[in-house]
Amino acid sequence: MNMTGIIYLFGAGLGFFLSACLFLKKGRSGRIFASLVTLISYEIFVEYIFITSGWQSHWVFFFVKEALGFLYGPILFFYVRSITGAVNGFRARYLLHLVPFVVYLLIDVNTITPLFIDPAHLLQGIDDRGVNRYRIIVRYVRIGIIFFYLAASFTVIRAYRKRIGDFFSNHVRIGLAWLNVFIYGAGLIWIAAISSSFIFIHYPEYWWMSARSFFFLTITAIYATGIFALTQSETYALIHRMDGSDKGDDKPARYAKSVIPPEQMAGYRNRITACLVDDKIYLDPDLTLAQLSDRTGLSAHTLSQVINATMGINFFTLVNRYRIEYAAELLASEKDASVISVCFRAGFNSKSAFNAIFKQHTGLTPSAYRSRISAQGTAVPDDSAARG
Repeated sequence: MNMTGIIYLFGAGLGFFLSACLFLKKGRSGRIFASLVTLISYEIFVEYIFITSGWQSHWVFFFVKEALGFLYGPILFFYVRSITGAVNGFRARYLLHLVPFVVYLLIDVNTITPLFIDPAHLLQGIDDRGVNRYRIIVRYVRIGIIFFYLAASFTVIRAYRKRIGDFFSNHVRIGLAWLNVFIYGAGLIWIAAISSSFIFIHYPEYWWMSARSFFFLTITAIYATGIFALTQSETYALIHRMDGSDKGDDKPARYAKSVIPPEQMAGYRNRITACLVDDKIYLDPDLTLAQLSDRTGLSAHTLSQVINATMGINFFTLVNRYRIEYAAELLASEKDASVISVCFRAGFNSKSAFNAIFKQHTGLTPSAYRSRISAQGTAVPDDSAARG
């Protein structure tokens, strides 16, 4: 056994171990992610068999691998939906995502036992690598399906990012970076997979180099994502519990059954504004809509509705407007205070987030803002729409 084979076998074994840990530790979303890790680990194991023994002596492993490849997309998609709280239980319609997998099984089983397709059509022209026209079509169809689910997963994450702003004043607490890293990492592996497949099919003289690069990348990715997933806190679906929408994708349209009279809406807005202005609760870096709900006596759902309807913004934007106004005051009045100290005193717990949000509201970075007001002797107008 050469070194490449050892690495493949070790990578597959470690992948199976990580999937077991995820399955036992991380709840529903962890079990879904564990199944994805298991599939990838199995593919690495089959690649080990291919480079050591070829495909003909163990063709059943390759038949199973090709079939399971149609599950990558749906599993990835349901992991993203589960971790964002969009899926909270089994629905019969979810079985529709298995249609490509079942269709492939019905067609490919004819290569073993003829049912309704002559095996000669499926096996015609197959070479010593197990490649023919039928296998090429299957491989590209599978890659296309994965791309479809990647795009759908990215859409789910984008919608979730918007929803976070209704409930949290600080995205760092949610760890949204994990979802971004996961989906972009999956996209990178997809690009590597299609490149490797193209070379394997059309440039067989280079297939060994491309396959080795692809599987080394996959093994590294599975180590990193598996270990990182084990350390992630289960905070993603929290916004759905706070919103009272544990029914996941079956929840009704937002605010559809909640009509608040204009006078009452204005009173609620005044109560929210008074709490922010008088108590300065926006200085708490971990402030959530639930905490504002406790302070105002209004439900989280009502608060979200009032903020969206009367101010045209979400909770995240509202709180951070107050933080930016306060930070601007500190930058103007306390010349010796460092930018990082102003960042933390204004309620931010990340300098990068502070810089980005400050520039979004004022058009300047905090340092540039301070330089400008020092030169002008007066503060640059800030965004005070939150008070209006």
